[in-house]
Amino acid sequence: MTYISLSTVDKIYSYSSLVKIQQNLIVHTDFRIFCLSLKKFELLLGENVEEDYWKNFLRPFRQYRFKLCAAPLPFNHPIACQPETIKFIERQLKNCKFIYQDFASAADEIFKLLINLSKSPENPLLDFIATNYPNASLVLKESYLIPPLEDLLSKIPQLHKTSILVPSQLRTNTCYEKLVVIGASRWFPDYIFTAPRTHEIDIVHYSCIKDKWQYKPVFVPSLDNVLPSNFVYLPISTKEEVNIKTTENLSEGIEADEIIPPSIDWIKIAKKISTFSSFSYNEETVEARLFFLEKNTAVFLETNAKTIVIDLVEDDELQVKKELVTDIEIGMFIILRTNGGGDYIIPLANHILGEKAQNFRELQQLWKVRLNKKVSSSSLHDVSWRLSSLILG
Repeated sequence: MTYISLSTVDKIYSYSSLVKIQQNLIVHTDFRIFCLSLKKFELLLGENVEEDYWKNFLRPFRQYRFKLCAAPLPFNHPIACQPETIKFIERQLKNCKFIYQDFASAADEIFKLLINLSKSPENPLLDFIATNYPNASLVLKESYLIPPLEDLLSKIPQLHKTSILVPSQLRTNTCYEKLVVIGASRWFPDYIFTAPRTHEIDIVHYSCIKDKWQYKPVFVPSLDNVLPSNFVYLPISTKEEVNIKTTENLSEGIEADEIIPPSIDWIKIAKKISTFSSFSYNEETVEARLFFLEKNTAVFLETNAKTIVIDLVEDDELQVKKELVTDIEIGMFIILRTNGGGDYIIPLANHILGEKAQNFRELQQLWKVRLNKKVSSSSLHDVSWRLSSLILG
């Protein structure tokens, strides 16, 4: 639960009536050609775009387009396009010539555009930010893009004081001098604009993105103080005409929602997994919730349990806490163990045990093996009941 102080509410109310929101369009001809050509190729595929082959082929192109639109990174940044990705696309193209001859030539053209663009060190978004917002706070849609951007900013002296935020951090008591939102306004929650933590918001994105946001006041205004819409469309860069065959009839741009990579179909995945799994008599079913995490990963957490989370909207001492799985909200960070066991750090425990550590570890492993055998020959519930009976006498 997020608690906002009265003083912050007063600030937000004031900001919401006075906030100046401007949209800055950045033009880069080669990137525009790539984005619009990719859209035309998807339209050319028609119903074939839903086939697994083309989904796999298009995924790296869509990811590349989105990452460069969602963060001020250079076109050749490794997080956007890695050598392994290029090799994967090359293998797909070889198969394309035999499976989909009608689309092979167009697919090859898109690949060439990607190759040429991915060799360029240009970074028009960051160049614009460095010139116009040296000390502003940047807002990104995806947190996984923060580390590479932080590394990039650390190498630019005038941007050392630039902070990077994600939308969940704009639900706290903290207010800012100016916010620079990277990407389409529709990618972000409305509260960033309707309940702003600043008096000035600039939206920066490439000109090929079609984005229009309708102001909806979150506070009820008084009769003599109607909250105005301060959303201004302000193209900063010089307009350029793109007259090439591959972008014909698509000069109007791409809808903002089309740039976001397709979401994972978890229902389809669950059905596929269920065909490979077998139920054993000693297994038990528990109710769980599926949480979609960063970097296209997911985890099941037992519904009636608690887990450790980091909640940035809380005060410092309350940010790390145990939370009921049913109370976990979007924006929280879930702490997961990737290896090891128990709540104690094994190297530290071994240091405390000293020379006895190896013997105790062997006994621990033996106990685990025997416990697993007992559970296999009976059930988890039965073994738990018997252990509890022994403890209680």
